[in-house]
Amino acid sequence: MQERARPHLLPIGNNGCGDLFCLVLCGPDAGSIVFWDCRDAWTRPPPDPLDVYPVARNFSDFLSRLIDHDPLAKA
Repeated sequence: MQERARPHLLPIGNNGCGDLFCLVLCGPDAGSIVFWDCRDAWTRPPPDPLDVYPVARNFSDFLSRLIDHDPLAKA
């Protein structure tokens, strides 16, 4: 995906389906985390702005939003 990614987005994780969570490196949203829906990444030009969604204001906020989806985990 490196050749398809925007230079100002640094992938920091994925959702297990090929989509990426990225840290924004520069610009007015620097430091925020976005979700790049890569579903059509191989058939369209590098990420269409409509495929990138804001997730968190910063990395700490992103970590606080993570939840355990393990159905066997105790509450």
